[in-house]
Amino acid sequence: MIKRSTFFRTLIFLLSFALVNQVTAQTTTMKELLITVNKIELQIRDYSHKGEVIIFLHSAGDNLKMWENIVPHFREHYRLILIDFKGHGKSERIESGFHIDTLSSEIKGVMNYLNIDSAHIVGSSMGAMVGLSLGAKYPQSVKSLFLESDIISTFGPYSSFKGTSEDFKQLKAHIKESVRNEPLDTYPTIEGLVNSQHKDNNGSSSPIDAVTKYGAYEITTGKYAYGFTNKQREDYMTHFLDYRFEEYFSKISSPLMIFGGEDDFGNTEIIDIQNKLLKLAKNSGTLLVVNGWEHSDGWILTPEKVKGKLKGFIQDANKSD
Repeated sequence: MIKRSTFFRTLIFLLSFALVNQVTAQTTTMKELLITVNKIELQIRDYSHKGEVIIFLHSAGDNLKMWENIVPHFREHYRLILIDFKGHGKSERIESGFHIDTLSSEIKGVMNYLNIDSAHIVGSSMGAMVGLSLGAKYPQSVKSLFLESDIISTFGPYSSFKGTSEDFKQLKAHIKESVRNEPLDTYPTIEGLVNSQHKDNNGSSSPIDAVTKYGAYEITTGKYAYGFTNKQREDYMTHFLDYRFEEYFSKISSPLMIFGGEDDFGNTEIIDIQNKLLKLAKNSGTLLVVNGWEHSDGWILTPEKVKGKLKGFIQDANKSD
């Protein structure tokens, strides 16, 4: 006969083993969904978990695939939601409607569809601006904002532009014309499109290949492209030039951190403006400069540079609730 103490130790061990397996099975469950929000089909990836939710918002021209190397660091403790913005990845290809307020309302629609009351938001570049809009418009739905990119206005007291309003008007017209006339790079095959990226990587492949291949789309028969179409780029830039981000920062009540590398914060003027905007947030935000971080691509190539900061930031955000 097994002694009682031995029996219970054995039972506890078996139950613990079963629970570990159950948690492991839970954290490895991933669903690909194509849902309709505001009459637009959006592709999402849902890593199920009973824990808190983190929503990842990609940069302009990219797609949800860019988050795959950061996912393993968080999926055991959080429910992760990755979203392709409209006109990106596997979501419906739409040529207009790229104002950050429109995009943030669509993200709120995804949250409603998935019955998510609130979430931590991680955004890159355009996704960072959409996250800022989400926090300003729907403060009760946002637990924290971890945003990668400099987010400063293009004109006004919170910009680096030194000219007059008439100078800025002329600059806007010039930028819009340049964007409108910029040729779109196309390739006869998806493989050719992917290989074209290797010129910037010493001729070798990289993790960026998977992101490029996932986001490639066919314009006409035998012509493939990646990123914004000309119409999408023009629509996006038309709105971007008119953003006054001070109007957004002043409405942020959740914990907020903005970070980037030398690409974003390579001079003291940009850092000073960003800090002034962060002070407008109700709880003030924090700026983090990460040495060697590549704008947007850092999430694909070197996520280890920020994984610890993101984990600590979310934990601190929860303590402040």
